[in-house]
Amino acid sequence: MNNTTTAMLVSATLEFLRTFPPFDRMEPDALQFLGEHLKLAFYPKGSLIVSPQTGVVRVFRILQRGKVVVRHAGDANVMEHSMLTLGPGEGFSIGSVAGQRPSTSFYMAISDVFCYELQAEDFFALMQMSSVLNIFCTQYLASLLSQSRQQLQIHFPSILPNSKR
Repeated sequence: MNNTTTAMLVSATLEFLRTFPPFDRMEPDALQFLGEHLKLAFYPKGSLIVSPQTGVVRVFRILQRGKVVVRHAGDANVMEHSMLTLGPGEGFSIGSVAGQRPSTSFYMAISDVFCYELQAEDFFALMQMSSVLNIFCTQYLASLLSQSRQQLQIHFPSILPNSKR
């Protein structure tokens, strides 16, 4: 690919990303780095993109087009409300990439999906470059921890201190 084509693709990617948080607030240099390091991947409808069985997640993904359903891998009785749908501009699996661990959820394409993909090492470099992304990811991980604690308190109140009985 020549430099003009590459610059046009990066520019189009940045234009897309700027319409979604946290990318809309990211520092220009960090956003440019992101645009230059993303690769576009396709997953046909019905594809399992990430699961606990895929091992350590080494790619952060941002949906460019399509929808992905996320289902927690835990006991369905405990995590009844653990299914959600992701759309364009949403990223996944922040917790798994940041924690360098397998996913605790299944991510499945419910339509044809195009994802921007960022390798884990570039994700970590970007987190160091961008305080906006760093804060966003930290808040996201804190909210996951809070949700997990709430679920435990609801279903197993006797095992956590300060739980409502």
